Amino acid sequence: LLLLLWPITVCIKIDNLRENKTIKFLLELYIFKRTKVFRVKKGINVDNKIDGQRLSTFFCKPEASGKSKGSRIFQFLRKYQWPTCYFLRTLRWDELDFFLRLGTGDPAWTAIITGFLRSFAGLLSFYLSRYLIFIAQKPRLLIYPSFFKQEFSFMFSIEFNFNLLKVLLFLAAMFIVKLRERWFRYVRSSHSGLNENSHGKFERNGGC
Repeated sequence: LLLLLWPITVCIKIDNLRENKTIKFLLELYIFKRTKVFRVKKGINVDNKIDGQRLSTFFCKPEASGKSKGSRIFQFLRKYQWPTCYFLRTLRWDELDFFLRLGTGDPAWTAIITGFLRSFAGLLSFYLSRYLIFIAQKPRLLIYPSFFKQEFSFMFSIEFNFNLLKVLLFLAAMFIVKLRERWFRYVRSSHSGLNENSHGKFERNGGC
């Protein structure tokens, strides 16, 4: 039981702030915020230019399943929205920082895009501060324009605390959602006269 309640600190950092624009990924796990028990560090070489074709392929191009990677991710988040939000609200957040320097090569478009992103970042920061529990500092989401060159530099850093008991509760909640989905599929297949809201379909004679 004590193992389930041991506090675990997770630190995740992702950035491409080096000259060669290699993306660095760092994951560290600590017990009692002092003892490091796990560490992963990787570097990925990518193009620094903004490639709209890659984004459209990720979000729009269907795979063998008939759905794109982006749509599958959104579908998963929508399906498990309740357990995911509950799990995030049970965590204790020490840090959530995001820095972005964006340049499209066109000053006008850069100003428009960064202005929109700043508005969205301000709104997102407000809701994160309201619904999540931050211990050390509030979330910082900073967007900066690069008017005279094409650039995409970012830094993302989070640090939060949890224990294994919360993970087990999260997995149990996901199992309940999955079980509920299968139950409704069984009910709809067994009663073809029911619609998606489990209500009877009205006939011309007024029957249900």
